[in-house]
Amino acid sequence: MTSMKNKVALITGASRGIGRAIGEALGREGATVAINYRSRPEEAEQAVRAVEQAGGIARAFHGDVAEIGGITRLFDEVTAAFGGLDIVIANAGLPFIGVAVADVTEADFDRIFKLNAKGSFFLLQQAARRVRDGGRIIDISTSTTMFAGAGMGLHSASKAGSKLIVEVLALELGHRAVTVNSVMPGATNTEFLKDAPQSERDRIATGSPLGRIGEADEVADVVAFLASDQARWVTGQHLLANGGAKV
Repeated sequence: MTSMKNKVALITGASRGIGRAIGEALGREGATVAINYRSRPEEAEQAVRAVEQAGGIARAFHGDVAEIGGITRLFDEVTAAFGGLDIVIANAGLPFIGVAVADVTEADFDRIFKLNAKGSFFLLQQAARRVRDGGRIIDISTSTTMFAGAGMGLHSASKAGSKLIVEVLALELGHRAVTVNSVMPGATNTEFLKDAPQSERDRIATGSPLGRIGEADEVADVVAFLASDQARWVTGQHLLANGGAKV
């Protein structure tokens, strides 16, 4: 992979999990990484140190990307600090909540859609406006937008809109050599699975031909590829990073 030494990347929701792993992956390529967080400053600073230890430059930026004002301020602060943006990775999102469609409340809907749908839309809008020519925009989606499953209706619906926006932006930004793609992880071994009983973890693992749950760094490597020059001919695509699972 070519060096990202002169590239500036913003990763939302990057204080832990997949977001932090993406930061480390870009750091290994020498990128300057803006670590966005909302409520965990200590973890954000740990993520900054991890990027630096990997070989990159990093700084933490507070911001609530469920709010349009918070999104705008975040982009203002990052561009002011680093002089511009080459890579934007829309990673922030609320985790999967398993509930039947018949049981979804209005409060559930509003809370999930505020970040996963509205927040993602306006984050991608700012990315389209701010990223430099030849840049990369990557949305971290979910494999549940590809495979229907009981209990997945609310989560899948909240993420489905950004899937289409990725395709639209690829058309709208192609003349600037900006690529726009999404990565769709399946079940990944992050804090969101840490309290799951072993029986549930075993059940999830059997969904993959590889017989296990994915790791955050495995998803991050796919994202790093899309952020690199090697992926300059890939745009408007959705890459499943779920170990071949069909659920």
